[in-house]
Amino acid sequence: MNKTTTTVKILPWNIIGERLKKVRQDAGWTIEEVAQYLEITPQQLTMIERGEKKLKLTLLLKLCTLYNIDDWDLLTQKEFNTTYTGAGKREKK
Repeated sequence: MNKTTTTVKILPWNIIGERLKKVRQDAGWTIEEVAQYLEITPQQLTMIERGEKKLKLTLLLKLCTLYNIDDWDLLTQKEFNTTYTGAGKREKK
């Protein structure tokens, strides 16, 4: 029985961070609000969005839930729709 292995390339962290920043901005969330939701500092979130700090899986999943985006597409797709259309859009007060 032959098994084939598929190798999936994860995109560079700076691209993932840029995508997360764009989605956050489109959703109307501030750095401070998302950092509080993730229980990290705004500085840490800024470093993640710049690709200077790798994202832990638990934080990645929380962000994808908040933004209503697919984690697999975020990490692997060269073509990724960064226009926010998710249900987690922040309502303006």
